[in-house]
Amino acid sequence: TLQNENSVRSIISMKDESPGKLKLYSWVPGAEIYLDDEFIGYTGEDNKTPYLIERIHPGRHIIRTHYWPFGEVDLPDLIFHDWDEEFEIGSGEEIVIRANQRQFNSIIYDLQKLIRENYRYTDEAGPLYEEKFEVQWQDREAVHHKIDYWVKASLGERQFTSEIQMVYDNENYDWTLESDREEEIDFKETVKDIELRFSYRRNRIEYSIWRQDIEQGMWQNQ
Repeated sequence: TLQNENSVRSIISMKDESPGKLKLYSWVPGAEIYLDDEFIGYTGEDNKTPYLIERIHPGRHIIRTHYWPFGEVDLPDLIFHDWDEEFEIGSGEEIVIRANQRQFNSIIYDLQKLIRENYRYTDEAGPLYEEKFEVQWQDREAVHHKIDYWVKASLGERQFTSEIQMVYDNENYDWTLESDREEEIDFKETVKDIELRFSYRRNRIEYSIWRQDIEQGMWQNQ
């Protein structure tokens, strides 16, 4: 039974536990890299060239990148933290991981925007425009909300008219907006924890609904 003089582990077993390699790809340059909470280097400028980590002992490990304000967000309470991933590597194995950290403000923007659309009239007297949306979202207290939203608009030779209807958590809301064809409309209305926006200008309408319980830059307060 061949054994190492300093260990009860057999020489054959030690050979089977040769270290592995990890190739880490990241599109965020200059991010600090940690393997099992030990700093090992920085991500490079070229997102097509991986950072190579060699001599990783077989088993389970955690790779993490730190470059504030990039990372991940836990929902629904919005907790901002570094990107990390747990992985398992075998003896002599080479694996590839892509860090999917995102900019916090970009994540917040996607969460804020519940509806956002625009439409341009191309005819001299535009046809009736009509769209319907159904949106469900979860606030920071894990409460679920539902929005049913209708937009009807028409552009005549002299006048623009739009009707907006909304059912928000089983409550009904209605608005009618009118203007001369050449005049502009800028409409904003806050309902509970959402804001409706509607605009008409230059034969084009834009409308959206935004959450008001979160805001850009809020990650700086964590």
